[in-house]
Amino acid sequence: MIIDDKDKTLVNSLIRDGRISLDKLSKELKLPVSTVHKRLKNLEKKGLVKGYSPVIDYKMLGYNIILFILIDLVESLERAETIKALKKIQNIIEIDSLQGSDFDIIIKARCRDLSEVDKLLKEVMNIKGIEEVDSMVSGISEKESLTFKI
Repeated sequence: MIIDDKDKTLVNSLIRDGRISLDKLSKELKLPVSTVHKRLKNLEKKGLVKGYSPVIDYKMLGYNIILFILIDLVESLERAETIKALKKIQNIIEIDSLQGSDFDIIIKARCRDLSEVDKLLKEVMNIKGIEEVDSMVSGISEKESLTFKI
């Protein structure tokens, strides 16, 4: 999708502050509030802006362990069912299919302690279609961001 400079500024302002008012956006863009509102609604309609969510600091809630789990599937045909089952697990925050690896899927999860890690690994290993898993605990997260400037 190609967007003009005004929409880029609009999106970057929302990335910086998802609660920014239309009035402030209007001033930043040097456009009337009604025009900014139309542009924003258009970006939402096109699916570029998918919502407005708070960014939660999970460490403050005790979720200090970041866990990566590599998954090897029995057969690629069961990928959709396996991913559907993985999506139901609460602690999993990201699921990605892999290419160029001996593994098929990598997931990222947050846990409070090692017993929660163990419980999560057992839950993942019990999903039909999973042949092998390998896990890694992140030492220090050097950068974690849901967004980046466009």
